Amino acid sequence: MVKEVTVDNIRNVALLGHGGTGKTSLCEAMLMTAGAFLRRPAHYKFCFAAAVVACLLMPLGTVLGVFTIIALLRPGVKALFGTGRS
Repeated sequence: MVKEVTVDNIRNVALLGHGGTGKTSLCEAMLMTAGAFLRRPAHYKFCFAAAVVACLLMPLGTVLGVFTIIALLRPGVKALFGTGRS
């Protein structure tokens, strides 16, 4: 029997693979999708996770990721996404 897991229960995500398997391409696709979601405030948790992933892409990704996280934590931005939770 497979246990159902909700998004609220996910705490850590790992992206593993050999060289040349597309890990960076997957991260870039996630960031592009998060950018589209940020244009029309939707999927707050996905945007936050993508900002964290961006922090791993040094040096520019780190700067952009940190500023995105700071922006997403602002109460006004949370209100745009329709989430009042911390």
